[in-house]
Amino acid sequence: MNKNIMFLTFGLLFTVFMIDGSWFVIAIDNSSDLTLTKALRTDNIEIPSISQIFMQTKNQHAITIPIDLSFGSLAGCAIVGQNQQGQSVTFSLFGDSAYRVANGRAQFSDLASRNAATNLLSLNLARVFVLLPDGAMQLAGFAGYQQNNQPIALTLSGSAGNYQVSFTLIK
Repeated sequence: MNKNIMFLTFGLLFTVFMIDGSWFVIAIDNSSDLTLTKALRTDNIEIPSISQIFMQTKNQHAITIPIDLSFGSLAGCAIVGQNQQGQSVTFSLFGDSAYRVANGRAQFSDLASRNAATNLLSLNLARVFVLLPDGAMQLAGFAGYQQNNQPIALTLSGSAGNYQVSFTLIK
């Protein structure tokens, strides 16, 4: 009996820890030269429902994603696009407490992320990294936000390997 209670307590604490600092994509404005092709979760597992939305909106700039699909920084989500040369470009979504990023204790706490977390007066930091065809991974955009499970609209811009991401917090 005590083992079951202890197991449930650890499970609850782990769940609360994982949700801390999360954000969800509810809209994408694709102003880049990319065609969005797939949505992924951790370990490159495709999310068919969101990938289908990308295929249905292939030639549109505005893409809406239902919030109940929980697509965002939780579970290590990523957006895969294809440029005009046929090369894949992957955008990885991260959401962490700003103090963890500033102290270098969050995944991919590069110097740019650490500086952003230090200078922003926010509890959490949304970050998007782009994995370019040559294998380089660089910070494409970041934004500070206060509440957990924050709905966000993304704007993808750029071309030819130079991509940026801007954020709009939705209330």
